[in-house]
Amino acid sequence: MTGAQIWGLIGGVSLLLLGIVGIILKVFYKGEASLGIELLRRWTLFDSLMTIFLLLGTGILISGLISL
Repeated sequence: MTGAQIWGLIGGVSLLLLGIVGIILKVFYKGEASLGIELLRRWTLFDSLMTIFLLLGTGILISGLISL
C-alpha cells in the first residue's frame, strides 16, 4: 500500500464519518427525521454539505478499496 492509498482511505473514512455525524446531529437537535417532500421543503446548506461529504467519502473509500 502506498502513502497515497493510505491517505485516500483515511480521507474517505473521515468524510464518511463527518457526513454521518452531521446527519445524526441534525436529527438529534431537530428531534425528527422527515422524508420526501417535507425534507425538500426544509433543505438547508447544512443538508447539502452533509450529503456531499457522504458521497465524497463513499466514493473515495470505494476507489481506495478497489485500488488495493
